Amino acid sequence: VNNGTGGIVGVVIPNGGGTVVNVATGSAALPLQNIANTPGATHLYLGDDSGQNVPLGFSFPYWGQNFNNSWMYSNGIVSFVNGSLPGAGCCSGLDLSTLRDSQYNYMIAPMWTDLIDINNNATWVLKNSNSAIFGWYNTHEYYNNNLSSFEVDINSSGAFNIRYGSAYVTNHIVTSGITGDLSQGQYFQYYYGNGFNIPSPVSYGTSGGAG
Repeated sequence: VNNGTGGIVGVVIPNGGGTVVNVATGSAALPLQNIANTPGATHLYLGDDSGQNVPLGFSFPYWGQNFNNSWMYSNGIVSFVNGSLPGAGCCSGLDLSTLRDSQYNYMIAPMWTDLIDINNNATWVLKNSNSAIFGWYNTHEYYNNNLSSFEVDINSSGAFNIRYGSAYVTNHIVTSGITGDLSQGQYFQYYYGNGFNIPSPVSYGTSGGAG
């Protein structure tokens, strides 16, 4: 990954899925499940700079809280508390190490940047009674043809994984990480920088796994 900041460290997630670890690349990375068009998956027509409510149907313990609701955003964010993020996360990621705005509390942001579903087939959710997968597939960087595919997988144990098939952004700031209560310094930042280039699979998440 190019031009990023932040190191790979263990961060304990209270009352959730353990510690953020297991950054894996290449053949060791967890592969995309690619839930698009699979039986039971829901297609969210998010388009540009938009989000949609996704009730979980189970309790997700995360940073000492329990969440039964979520919002998926076209710009590479899943929030568990905010269905009206400023500009739906447009138009670039922010540095979690200095961010203290409570609007961005309790998120998982696999690839927070300016994305658009040009072909109206990029964003999907697949749920069961104790897990959910949020997937962005062949979504475009705004104003060019760079494509990215990635997923967030969470479950009722509080575990989660973030998985990339490939990702490429050249003209926008990208953030990849998670937040709890930012006023308490609860965050893990895998990446923050100008552009993003993952040519082969990468995954990271909690020690307990997810799904």
